[in-house]
Amino acid sequence: IISYHNESPRMGDYSEEYQAKYHEHMLNLLESRDWIWGSYVWNMFDFGCDARDEGGVSGRNNKGLVSFDRAIKKDSFYICKAYWSDEPFVHICSKRYRERESKKINIKIYSNCDSVSLYVNGKDMGSIEGKYVFKFTDVRLSYGINTITAKSGGLEDTTVVCRVQKEPEGFVLKEDNQGFVGNWFDGKEESDPGELTFNEGYYSIKNTIREILDSNEAGDILAHALSSIMGMNIKKSMLMIMSEQTPETMLENDQIKQKIGIESEKAIRLVNSELQKIRIKK
Repeated sequence: IISYHNESPRMGDYSEEYQAKYHEHMLNLLESRDWIWGSYVWNMFDFGCDARDEGGVSGRNNKGLVSFDRAIKKDSFYICKAYWSDEPFVHICSKRYRERESKKINIKIYSNCDSVSLYVNGKDMGSIEGKYVFKFTDVRLSYGINTITAKSGGLEDTTVVCRVQKEPEGFVLKEDNQGFVGNWFDGKEESDPGELTFNEGYYSIKNTIREILDSNEAGDILAHALSSIMGMNIKKSMLMIMSEQTPETMLENDQIKQKIGIESEKAIRLVNSELQKIRIKK
């Protein structure tokens, strides 16, 4: 989401910087595997999706390289262009991250040129030779407005960064975590949930996600358990995208061992035992 920014981007912060970092990683993987015949990006544009309610935005999938109104090309658009286009260009990243409180920042430039030069307030900060991603580290900012320009041959791109005492709070997502704090499985690993039971009239892992979400209590259990497994806050509204699946099929995954440190079979029994405590109301 182009209003969120982070100098140390991480999964789940919805920042423009994290999306760009993710595409950098994936494009590098694709290029290093010459046996891959073709590839494509999901997705060119942000698009409507009624079931989604995440990142402080309802009804929209934010994975696009371009904004929903087709007006703004995100940084991720330009890393794809660097890899896949023959049209020479230079692009300074994080243009919308205009207010910074750090004395020194890293400036990243995407380009399909062989070298890029950086200028800050007219001062030559040197040149870097490379491919696709050019990083200038520990660039000092003056208080107030700083004009930053990247050049390569006759090409250039310019932006403005303002050093401030405190960055705007709007750069960071503040989102209700629905009380899903910590690992749902904490304290449950040592308990024995027993064998799988499927008592009629009670929820179980064999119900579809749509059916489970009909109950706030059952929906909370499932969303909290999956949030712990995935290491990120998963809202119940996000689960509707997989509404016809069952928790049984979702949880039969060996990666659960790596995520929560217990076997997937036990994770299934733990979730099922909690769901079996909740009566289905008709």
